[in-house]
Amino acid sequence: MADAFQKKSGVQSSALAEHPERRAGPRFGLNADTEVEEPRTQAKVSGRTTDLGIGGCYVDTITTFPAGTNVSVKITWGGQVFEADARVLYGKPGMGMGMAFLGMGQPEKVLLEQWICELAGEFGKPGKREAGISDPVSEGTERIVLQQLITMLLRKGSLTQAEAEGLRREMDRKNRNK
Repeated sequence: MADAFQKKSGVQSSALAEHPERRAGPRFGLNADTEVEEPRTQAKVSGRTTDLGIGGCYVDTITTFPAGTNVSVKITWGGQVFEADARVLYGKPGMGMGMAFLGMGQPEKVLLEQWICELAGEFGKPGKREAGISDPVSEGTERIVLQQLITMLLRKGSLTQAEAEGLRREMDRKNRNK
């Protein structure tokens, strides 16, 4: 999917180049409350999901679990809760951790697809919300690139969280007015 995005957009982001084999699709920036639990010990960490895709997410948190740890992830956004089993792919203590989703029920899968459609600016397009998404890079390539750019600038400290959220709100506003 990363290859399809790169071919369609002509852009290769450092995020895609860094871990192309791990990504199941493009990632979108958001700001959502998140709780990650290691079920065996019931250790929990709280943070913010700042990057979400069909195959996983990145959680900003001070405390991380070691790479390879199986966890349960609970993301709350827009008054809805998404829960899935996941595996920590990498952790950067004091910064956060990247995770791949391992399993989720059908209702969670539908919710995740709806969130991805919303983040990609695809709500309101005929059939997208009802049918879910089959190829999240088929439309909205410019929006995907902008979302990834905002996320990269945020991670590098070039943007504050408030500035990033302002840019995302502006993109949403302009997308609704199309």
